[in-house]
Amino acid sequence: MSSVTSSGFQIWKTVKVGPGIADDFRQRIVNEAGLAVIPEETEFDLVKVTVSDLGFKEGVRHDRIYVRAKEFGLELCPPEVGHQLQLQYDGPPDGKPILVGMEPVRLADILGYGGRYLVYCLGDWNFTRYLLSPGHVWDLDDQWVFVLPHK
Repeated sequence: MSSVTSSGFQIWKTVKVGPGIADDFRQRIVNEAGLAVIPEETEFDLVKVTVSDLGFKEGVRHDRIYVRAKEFGLELCPPEVGHQLQLQYDGPPDGKPILVGMEPVRLADILGYGGRYLVYCLGDWNFTRYLLSPGHVWDLDDQWVFVLPHK
């Protein structure tokens, strides 16, 4: 059940990550992407916002979306959160994909992405990751997920 917090954002989902949760992913992300993993079981409250929810009046690049989300007190998601969402998510009822606000991951050439930068994408596209183009402009109704920090 979603609830509105003191920051005015509604918690969309809570996910748990850490040792023993999706260990196949944890091993792969360390070996192939060289990322650190979360050392202990941790829960993250997540909010889903559109570009317009963040106060934009026209489409913007992802870097500006990230800055504005941080100004609203939101944080970027760790990569493990994106993976856990993939495991839990059935797809949006409106068919609109949801992008995970996270530091783009530069994956190894052996994964077939040629070292390009990726974020997780949830939706009916059957994509597990989305190639992040630095110059792409996101529409006002594009949806992003960020972490709502515990106060």
